[in-house]
Amino acid sequence: MMSFRRFFMLLMFASLGAYPLAGGIVLQTVAQESVAPKFIMEAGRPVAGLCPDIFQAITALDSGLQFEGLSHQLSTARIEQGLAQGQIDIFCGLLRTEKREKLALYLEPPIYDMKQRVAVRAEDSIEPTNMQMLKQASEGGLVITTAGAPYADALRSAGIQVDAGASDNRDNLRKLIVGRGRFLYLSDYVMHNLLVQEKAEKKVRVLAAIFERQPVYMVVGMQMKPAVRARLEAALRTLTAQGELDRIAKRHLPY
Repeated sequence: MMSFRRFFMLLMFASLGAYPLAGGIVLQTVAQESVAPKFIMEAGRPVAGLCPDIFQAITALDSGLQFEGLSHQLSTARIEQGLAQGQIDIFCGLLRTEKREKLALYLEPPIYDMKQRVAVRAEDSIEPTNMQMLKQASEGGLVITTAGAPYADALRSAGIQVDAGASDNRDNLRKLIVGRGRFLYLSDYVMHNLLVQEKAEKKVRVLAAIFERQPVYMVVGMQMKPAVRARLEAALRTLTAQGELDRIAKRHLPY
């Protein structure tokens, strides 16, 4: 994976930020690491997944809006930094937090809903169904989650002991399996794909409870021109009204 510094050096060399194209504009974006099927990165293949499909749907509606940069993947923290510094024009997609509202603009409507789930080792019979029960149970073992994810702060605010030291969820899954924490807290779609990709379905058990449900948004940098932002939101409204965003979500998030 290309380093954050090298990636942004290349962007600066290539004239950073949105730039005009005959009949339209090109917006800089990136992929997010370790969050399939939101972004699916496979060697030798174009980036696929839920967010690339949404970008394609926007361009199909408004051919003057083009997106580039999906071949580069960054951690959540680096994406936030790129948005704050005006080096990323648009990103798909983020949960809404006070911190992020200071560095990026949220586009309406939201693009899909995210549900947070918990996994334990297969032999662990514990079954917390809410945050209070998870807090009590975490006193006997950490809750592992993704570095930079807003739900890490939400867990801490609830008094839950958290390990959010790794941004790669494959590392977080390995921590759970070897006993460096008792719980793994992730969005349901990331959890499902992670267990399949790592062939860990028999080693890990996903609990039935949904601990949080939150909308996910497209965000743009503060430097985004109002006219371009309006075109993006118009496209999202049309895709929502046509049911296309739901169809894309169901194609990639069938659980």
